[in-house]
Amino acid sequence: MQEIETRIIDINISDIKDKLLKIDAVKVKEENQINNIFDFSDKRLLNEKGYARIRVVEDTLSNKHHYYMTTKRLLSQDKYKVMSEHEIEISDPVVGENILKSLGLELIESIKNIEKATNIRIP
Repeated sequence: MQEIETRIIDINISDIKDKLLKIDAVKVKEENQINNIFDFSDKRLLNEKGYARIRVVEDTLSNKHHYYMTTKRLLSQDKYKVMSEHEIEISDPVVGENILKSLGLELIESIKNIEKATNIRIP
């Protein structure tokens, strides 16, 4: 699968929130994330613009946890950032980490997204 990322910059967040409230938009996802990044000790994946990841997601709306094992590799970064991505939901993040470690990867970095990822449904 290919993932295309873009960023929206120079926006007034409170103005956007007010506009969404006026059209009765519904928050359908709000989550906290911990992204555990894995690579070989020589960082060959990161050096090739890729990595393996175990993501721990706390869904604060449903009070549930989800876990994902992912590999990503940068394909291009022209107008948009295009990544090759392979992801599967797993039932236990420790088992996922053990699989990556058994392949020779090690934990390189743990990134806690303090800001919430939020998705909105517009009627």
